[in-house]
Amino acid sequence: MITEKTKLCDLEPGGVTAGFELEKKQYVEAKKATLYTLRHKKCGARLLYFDRADLNKTFAVSFRTLPENDTGVFHILEHSVLNGSEKFPVKEPFVSLLQSSMQTFLNAYTFGDKTMFPVSSRNEQDLFNLMSVYLDAVFRPSIYSMPEIFMQEGWHYEFDEEGSVSYNGVVFSEMKGAYADVERIMGDACDRLMYPDTCYGFSSGGRPESIPDLSYEQFIATHKRFYHPSNARFFLDGHMDIDGVLEYIDSEYLSRYDYLEPDFDFCEQKPVTGTATVNFEPTEGENDRAHMVMGKLLCRFDEIEKLYAAKIIADYLTGSNEAPLKRAFLENGLAQDVALEINDGIYQPSAALVVLNTTADKFDEIRSFVPETVRRVAENGLDRSALRACIERFAFNCREVTEPYGVELAIKALDGWLYGGDPLLHIDNSKVFDALRNKLDTGYFEALMLEMLADPDDKCYVYALPSKTKLFDDAQREKARCEAEAAAWDDEKRREMMNATQKMQLWQQSQDDEEALSTLPVLELCDVPRDVGPIKTAPVNIAGRTALSVETSSDGIVYLNLYFDVSDFTTEELRLLNLLTSCLGDLRTENLTALELQNRIKATLGGIAAKVDVISHEGELDSCKPYLLVSASTLRENAQAATELLSELLLHTCWSETDKIGEIVMQSDYFIKQSLIGNGHSYAMTKALSGFSAEAALREALEGESFARWFADLAGSFSGHAEALGERLAGLAHRAFAANRLFVGFGGEPSASAIESFVKALPESEIGEAAAAPEGIKTDCTVEIPADVGFSALGGNLNTFGGKFSGAWPVLSSLMTYGYLWGAVRVQGGAYGTGMNVRSNGDIFCYSYRDPNLMSSADAFAALPDVLGEMLSEDMPLDDIIIGTVNTTDPLLDPAGQCELSCRRYLRGTTPEDIARLRHEILDTAAADLRSLIPTLRAYVENGVFCAVGSHDAVKFVSGK
Repeated sequence: MITEKTKLCDLEPGGVTAGFELEKKQYVEAKKATLYTLRHKKCGARLLYFDRADLNKTFAVSFRTLPENDTGVFHILEHSVLNGSEKFPVKEPFVSLLQSSMQTFLNAYTFGDKTMFPVSSRNEQDLFNLMSVYLDAVFRPSIYSMPEIFMQEGWHYEFDEEGSVSYNGVVFSEMKGAYADVERIMGDACDRLMYPDTCYGFSSGGRPESIPDLSYEQFIATHKRFYHPSNARFFLDGHMDIDGVLEYIDSEYLSRYDYLEPDFDFCEQKPVTGTATVNFEPTEGENDRAHMVMGKLLCRFDEIEKLYAAKIIADYLTGSNEAPLKRAFLENGLAQDVALEINDGIYQPSAALVVLNTTADKFDEIRSFVPETVRRVAENGLDRSALRACIERFAFNCREVTEPYGVELAIKALDGWLYGGDPLLHIDNSKVFDALRNKLDTGYFEALMLEMLADPDDKCYVYALPSKTKLFDDAQREKARCEAEAAAWDDEKRREMMNATQKMQLWQQSQDDEEALSTLPVLELCDVPRDVGPIKTAPVNIAGRTALSVETSSDGIVYLNLYFDVSDFTTEELRLLNLLTSCLGDLRTENLTALELQNRIKATLGGIAAKVDVISHEGELDSCKPYLLVSASTLRENAQAATELLSELLLHTCWSETDKIGEIVMQSDYFIKQSLIGNGHSYAMTKALSGFSAEAALREALEGESFARWFADLAGSFSGHAEALGERLAGLAHRAFAANRLFVGFGGEPSASAIESFVKALPESEIGEAAAAPEGIKTDCTVEIPADVGFSALGGNLNTFGGKFSGAWPVLSSLMTYGYLWGAVRVQGGAYGTGMNVRSNGDIFCYSYRDPNLMSSADAFAALPDVLGEMLSEDMPLDDIIIGTVNTTDPLLDPAGQCELSCRRYLRGTTPEDIARLRHEILDTAAADLRSLIPTLRAYVENGVFCAVGSHDAVKFVSGK
């Protein structure tokens, strides 16, 4: 008979510790980890522990959350449970943890069928603190006694001075922004068609028009039903006191619950067909553009070989402009872009072919064109070398470590474990790739491709048509509904609704008392190491060029960062280099066809990316240096082949292929415009900062809204000057890719000879005088986008306002982001996100994200110095804020991130001593240091540039103010 033992490591399967029965113990060679699989005997909760040598430790608790409507109740619950709990009765412990812990990851996710609450930290006591707050949040949240939380995070009525009524709420605003994306609209409609009988037919995030259907009573009932420990999955990763953790989880929570049989489960959807038409608000100049998607169910979650093969086929058919299905679309003029997407991480994955920028009169032709094309491809046989290259790229991506890796493992584990399958399904998967390699010559991939795409009658079709009145029509419907609800109230009901809103607003404005705040577990400042070891680097000389060797633990993967100094290029030329980077790898070279090049890239490189980066030394406002950065990764044994391929790519690309360049231009133009809609805060920040330094001005010209306009003009007039443009790109490439412009950074110990041969293959080019930076924006400005909610930013630079960057500024940023701005802009204003940041180059900015009240945010930014003065007059403690800030000097980075950050610091002239000094300044920050910032802060809010990005009405209102 197996008896209960204390230590988990001593248990055999069937043994019990801290209420958990060990079901399985296994060593996972691929991860150098021992995996423990446990089940709580009393309540049935399940737990995985990866005992793995990772200094960054991870905890996550997840629940199966299967939506039954479009109200977004699980999304609202994800937000709401983090707003106080029984043991920690503060308004927003989540924000307090962001502000006061050494967390390396702290967030929550609402997926289509699950909700996950993950945290990680390199400090074990800190992880325990984070875990304890998250456990109480999910099992004993304050939502039962505080309906104001539901109103704030979900939706509520707002009353203006005239008595008019409208909806607001954090999730309500967030999802308005999400549904401004046409691909989100199409994907949502396609899921509704494909999954009419399961949870995947509903929007787990919530459709804006359905969110106000959710009542507080339904909200509470949903928590009781789905957030029971019997429905919980716990995940732990990294070396830790696992026995103490298990004892805490059991004694504080799980032992107090009996098993509750869930009345919900995953079920299989039978294949169906259907058609739907949706509308989207077009961007400027795209009123005749239409899109479509065709989707079908693919397999079960545990048919992993089929699932991976489908992803490989998707890459093979549409992974580049030379992929056969995409090439056929482009050559026949049916669309500007097409992508085969595999939607996995769910019980029943699906495949969807997304067709972008076509016209409505081509829909029928496309329906027949796809099966005809894939049948022809199958008849001719798939290119085995191309298929093998797709397999190897996929296998590389599964091998590569990205941080936070523990959180990635938790998500991958759920992709099998949540549905009753093997948690290692997507973690220990090398045998799947071996099996697929063995099937290369069997006809397996052709058969699966035909199954996926050859029958036009087994799919669901969604057609997206432009409507210039969609935003207006949606707003009118929302207004009419809200007014109709208000009209049905009698006087007593209206007073009740107004009182509820007023009560919520008073609660939002209230402060937590000291007794409540004292319940939160926190580290002591003395627990924070004053010094941390820097990333180890060493300057070396390779073929006469300066290079930087970065010490990383990369599991046999090499990382290369090639920085080409292009400071003598004009702004127009640098913008064209942005286009050039988009074309690298998609055009033929002197020795390889475009398809051969793509296959070689996938087989040899784990990844390749290029961009124009801008770097300046700290405190230098009038000068900066742009670099053309090419980054690549490869297996160490492939380093020589990788550098030879890079030489071919950089030196021998044929820029005369203007038809192919034109395709890339049109595709890029679309994605830039969509980015402006989805990431308007980034464009607002870039524009607001642009008038204060050469670096900021050049960044805006290369990444901001003015670049988006420039690129749209380029796309609109491309056909008239295509040949000349190709010649310019060829000339720019010849100038840029030169040995005397090159700085090399590398990690993962590639052979020196591989890099040396690459450098020696490069030519020399004449370097002229540094070009002048463009002029930035120095007055408030607006940018119009087709979206219901907006974005804003207030930008400036400390050096312009007589200030200087020091460790006190990051502390202030943390204080304002998670204190004042969170309350004023997010909680009270209804924006989904907000923050303040100050960079070491002096850039200072505040921003709002998916914001329904842009002017309120502008007012909140303007009040910063007065608010800081009031805070400091109360002798507020700073230790917690300092602890939460100090991690910025030692961020959690994967090997690729370590290599890139080290290179940037080297080129900026930032030394390990500079980082150590900044860390010390942060740790030593006192109230007097923050008080000394008020004059500069006041100059910033009075003289900074405000940029608003939003709908026509929103920006018109802001401009009028």
